[in-house]
Amino acid sequence: MMLAQRLQRRQEPGDRRAPGTRGVCPVPCSPPIRSPLSWLALGVVSALAGAWGAQAAGAQRQIAAAEVNLTDGILAFEEGRDLDAAEALAAAVAADRDDGTARHWLGLTYLRLGRAGEAVDALTAALAARRKPEAGRWRVTADLGAAQLAAGDLHAAVRTLGMAAEQLPEDGPTLWRYGTALLRSGQEAAGNRALQKARELGVEVVAAPAAGSPNRPPGPAGGPPIVAPPYAGGPLDCTLPPPRWEGRLALEAAYDSNPGLLPADATLLPLTGSHLAKAAADSGADLGLRLEHHPFVGHDGWQLGWGVAGSRSAYRDQGDLDLSLAGAFVQLAWGKDPRGYLAGPLGAMRVPGGPAGGGHLALLLQAAETWAWLGGSGLLRLAGGAASLNLRGSGGTATRLDLAASRLRFAADGTGDLQRSGSELALGASESLDVGRRGAYLRLAASGGERRAGRAFAFRFAEVTGEAGAPLPAGWTLYMQAGRRWERFDHPESNLTQPEGPARGDATWRGSVALVRWLGTHLACTARAGYVRRGSNVALAGQGPLFAYRRTTAGLGVTWFF
Repeated sequence: MMLAQRLQRRQEPGDRRAPGTRGVCPVPCSPPIRSPLSWLALGVVSALAGAWGAQAAGAQRQIAAAEVNLTDGILAFEEGRDLDAAEALAAAVAADRDDGTARHWLGLTYLRLGRAGEAVDALTAALAARRKPEAGRWRVTADLGAAQLAAGDLHAAVRTLGMAAEQLPEDGPTLWRYGTALLRSGQEAAGNRALQKARELGVEVVAAPAAGSPNRPPGPAGGPPIVAPPYAGGPLDCTLPPPRWEGRLALEAAYDSNPGLLPADATLLPLTGSHLAKAAADSGADLGLRLEHHPFVGHDGWQLGWGVAGSRSAYRDQGDLDLSLAGAFVQLAWGKDPRGYLAGPLGAMRVPGGPAGGGHLALLLQAAETWAWLGGSGLLRLAGGAASLNLRGSGGTATRLDLAASRLRFAADGTGDLQRSGSELALGASESLDVGRRGAYLRLAASGGERRAGRAFAFRFAEVTGEAGAPLPAGWTLYMQAGRRWERFDHPESNLTQPEGPARGDATWRGSVALVRWLGTHLACTARAGYVRRGSNVALAGQGPLFAYRRTTAGLGVTWFF
């Protein structure tokens, strides 16, 4: 019935519905007649509307993809996956070139990877972007100044960091970088004033910053560098990428109670003196020089360094014991470390500073060759290589595994059983703990290996070592080390007094202490002392143990970094 009524109403000529009412027109009607020109205009408008709608939809999809890449990049940055962060953030910038926040994060990532030039470009573009970075203009300006400092553009760094420090007077790390740039450019008075302000704001010597929040990206180095790294003669600035060239020159006044013992090979017989295990005490001077070149830093996580090093120890009264060393080295590292360097059996290499969290691997490969002269005559040629695998754990812990091999060639060598030339292979493991945020640390290490040579000099060895470092008042840093080494020779020919007797066995205690005080940014003074005592089961009739000795050393010196 209702359906019939609806059909009847549609047929009633007087029915008029309001405009917009849905349904069939109740009265006879026909579409209006349009001209061909109006149809053409309608088609053009429809096409333009469709194109604009498709373009708007594509832009929305592109912005959404940029947001996803930006979020992924920030997350990777926070977790220390810098290569992944760089890839995601570069994709975010490519998808939305107007976003200054993505460019800011990309610049910080490049800087943490050691690609300072690319960081400068990204941060400059962030300041010029149509949509300004969320961190604010002056935060980005401060980070740009840090990138310019890392790239070695001191003039630009001083200008940029000066503007940022004026607008961010309570930002200690920016003031610290500004002071560093001033000092490096020769403006010592202004630089020291800026550094003093940074110290007054509570800037401390820290190993590495924690990752920042997404709303305020951290600075590239996150704060001041380690000013007293836990290895002798280390560089002042460990968290910024190293310059293309760097060097150090050290001069020390020294005392040695037993200069007849060579520091690099204590298994040798003493060379001079009235007693086989003792040479007259003497004082003298030590001079050392090291030059290092860094061809590239941060290429897919790799960094390369090579250089030369030499030293000369001259005694006042015993010139025939003057020792000269000269050598060349090359180091290849992958990864990063919160301390700004990696250490291995052949020394240390600077790397980009990484996050302080755990689970990060780093690899260090080393090779070196050294020549030694004693009293002006050739003594020893040593070639070696090493590999170290470093794993950062949680809570400031780090595990290091070492493998080292070397080959020794003595100039005046014996033959047969008395041949000292040979090879050495060693394995080692260590565990370290960073204590607090001011560079203090503890380290325990153990190693073992064997020396292959003539039957009188072939042996196996084991060694344990403990190290510690701690900052002291007035800018001093204390380093201590103690160790015990055992050497068990393989053949009875090692017992030179009784060829048929028991094989030689030695045990050595070592201990040392050093104080380091930085004087500005390029000069450090060092005071050190050491003691060594070795016992042996090989005895000489009427004179006691043949290979036992005691040795005390001390020194006071300065090191210039350039």
